[in-house]
Amino acid sequence: MYDVLIVNGRIISGKGNPWFQGDLAVVKGKIVKIGRLANEQARKIIDAAGFVVCPGFIDGHSHSDLHIFVDPRAEQKVLQGVTTENLGMDGMSVAPIDEENIADWRNSPIKADFGFFQTYSGRNLSMANRDIPLRFLPRIDQDGVYFENRCGREGKSPDMRFHIMKIPKNGMSKDELFHRLEEFRSKDLDWRSGHVFGYVYDPGPEVREVGSQAYSMFLTENGLDFTVFPSLLRLENDLVAMAAKHLGGNEDVVGNFTSGGTESIILAVKAARDYSRAHRPDIHEPEMILPTTAHAAFHKAAHYLQIKVVQVGVDPKTFRADANLVAKAITPSTILLVGSAPSYAHGVVDPIRDLGALALKHDLLLHVDACVGGFMLPYFRRLGAPIPDFDFRVPGVTSMSMDLHKYAYTPKGASLVLYRDKELRKFQIFASSRWTGYTLINNAVQSSKSGGPMAAAWAVLNFVGDNGYLEFARRKLEATRRIVEGIEAMKDLQVMTKPDMCLLAFTSDTVNVFHIIDEMNRRGWHVQPALTFANSKENVHVSINVSNVEWVDDFLDDLKASVQEAKTLKSSELATALGEGSFSIDLSQLSAENFMQILEMVGIQGTELPERMAGVNEALNVLSPEIRERLLIEFVNELFRYRRKKTS
Repeated sequence: MYDVLIVNGRIISGKGNPWFQGDLAVVKGKIVKIGRLANEQARKIIDAAGFVVCPGFIDGHSHSDLHIFVDPRAEQKVLQGVTTENLGMDGMSVAPIDEENIADWRNSPIKADFGFFQTYSGRNLSMANRDIPLRFLPRIDQDGVYFENRCGREGKSPDMRFHIMKIPKNGMSKDELFHRLEEFRSKDLDWRSGHVFGYVYDPGPEVREVGSQAYSMFLTENGLDFTVFPSLLRLENDLVAMAAKHLGGNEDVVGNFTSGGTESIILAVKAARDYSRAHRPDIHEPEMILPTTAHAAFHKAAHYLQIKVVQVGVDPKTFRADANLVAKAITPSTILLVGSAPSYAHGVVDPIRDLGALALKHDLLLHVDACVGGFMLPYFRRLGAPIPDFDFRVPGVTSMSMDLHKYAYTPKGASLVLYRDKELRKFQIFASSRWTGYTLINNAVQSSKSGGPMAAAWAVLNFVGDNGYLEFARRKLEATRRIVEGIEAMKDLQVMTKPDMCLLAFTSDTVNVFHIIDEMNRRGWHVQPALTFANSKENVHVSINVSNVEWVDDFLDDLKASVQEAKTLKSSELATALGEGSFSIDLSQLSAENFMQILEMVGIQGTELPERMAGVNEALNVLSPEIRERLLIEFVNELFRYRRKKTS
C-alpha cells in the first residue's frame, strides 16, 4: 500500500516528453511509481484533475514564479527539466512556510489550489512571498523536501539543463522540431513589425526570400578551400569588384568577404600591424589613433592584436573627428589612423580628406570604417545630400570596411574589407604548413565557413540592383528628414548633431532618456540606449530602416507621448547616490561575486533583466567605463553556462 496516490494529473516527467494523463505513488516522501495506478491502494488519495503534476526537479531559481503550473508558455522550461519551483524572490513560489505566513498566500490574488504538494514532505507546503524565502533556506535543508530527484539550492535552470539536455535517444519528428524552434524564438524581437530601429535591416519579404533561397542553395559549400569550390571564389571576386567600383576604387583595389564588420576591422588592423613589422621593425609597441566615436570593434582588434589605442576627442558640436587632435597624437610608434563614414553613434562622416593628408604627410596607413553606411552614402550623394568625400577617391585612404548585411540588406553575416592594392592586403592573409595535416591558407579569420552568406549577398545585390537601392535611399533620406524635424519640434528633445546618414542620436536636458526608451518599448518600439562617454552624453540611438519608413508618424506620436510619461517618473536613487560619489568602488578589490552583487544593486537579479531597464541604464551611466565593462563581462559569463559552481 502506498502512502499517497495522486491521480488524474497531467504528468510532465522533465525528460522532454509530452505530458500524459496519469497517476503518481508516494512512499515515505519518495515517488516510487508513475503510471495508471487509480485501482491501487493508498492511505490517502488526492484527485489532481486539472493540475500539472511535476515529479522531476525542483528549481531553486531566484526568479521562480507560479507560471510553471498555470501558464502554458512555461512548457519549455518544464521540458528542460525544471518541473517544480520551490524558491522565489520575485513574486510567489512554492516553499515550506510557517503558519504565521500562510495568510500572505491566502490574501494573494493568485487563486489556485496547490494543496496536493503537501504529499511531497512531512510538513505543509504553501506559498511564500518575496520577503521570506531566505529565512527558509536552512529549514528546507533541515526538514527536507523529499523529492526523488531533488537538486540543491544552487541548482538553477542551467544546472538542470546540464543533466537533462542531452542528445535524445530517438530523434524528434520534423513537425515537433520546428514547433519547438518557433517556441524558442517566440520572445525574440519582432523585427518584421517595422518598429525596430536596429539589429535587423529588413528589406521586405521579396528581397528576404531571394536571400534565403540563395543562402540555402550554398549552405553546405565550404569556403575552407576555394580550389574545390570555385563558385565561391567567383562570388567573392564579383562582390569585391562591385564594392570597389561603388567606393571609388580602380582595378588595383582588392579585398575579401568576411562575416561582419568586426572581422573586417580586425583584418584591417592585422594587415596594418604586420605591414609595420615588415616596413618599420623598430616599432615595438605599435599604436593606432582612434577618435572617441570609432567603433568598439577597433578596441577589440587592439585587444586581440596587442595594439596600443591612443584615443582622441571629437568636435563637441558635430561629433566629427578633429584632425588637429589626431595630428598632435601621432608619435614614432603610430601605425594606423582611423576615420568613420559615418560613425555609428551620431551618423556623421569624419573629415577623411584631412585625415588622408595627415596619413600621407607622416607615411601612415588610414582605414575608413564604412561598415554601417558606406554602402548607402553614395546613393545619398546622388540624391543631393551633402556627403563629404570618404572613399578611395581620397588620397591617403589605404583600406576600407563595408558591411553588406546592413544597408545593402543581405542576410547576416556579410561584410567586405578592401585595400588600395594587393601589396597591403597580403599582410591580412594567413598560411601555415607547420603541422602534419593539410596546408592551411586563409584570406580571412575563419577557415571552414558556409558559402550561404556570400551567395545570398551576391543574389540580393543583383536582385535589388542600383535603381532599387537608389529608391531605398530616397525613402530613408526622406524618413530621416521627417524624424529629425519631428524630434526638433519637441521642446524637451535635441538631435545631438545633424546626421549625414539615416542614423541619429537625440537626447534631453529635462527628461530622463532611459525612461523615454522604456516608454517607447512599452508602446512596441525598439530604440537603443547609449551611455555617456567623453563629450557625448546619454542618448537615444535610432538606425532608420526601409521597414520603418511607413511608421514615421506613429513613431513620432508615440515618442511625444513617451516623453510626457517619462517626465512623471523618478530617477534611480542608486544612480543618484553613485553620481554624487556616495559609493566608491576599487576594482582591484572586487571578486566575481562582488560584481554580481553590484548587478543586483542596479536591478539585475542573476541573469534576469527587469522589464524596465531605466534604473539599470541610469546606474551604468554614472559608473566608469572600466566598471561597466567588468559588470557586463561578469553578467555574460554567468549567462552563457550550463553548470553553476557549487558552494559549501
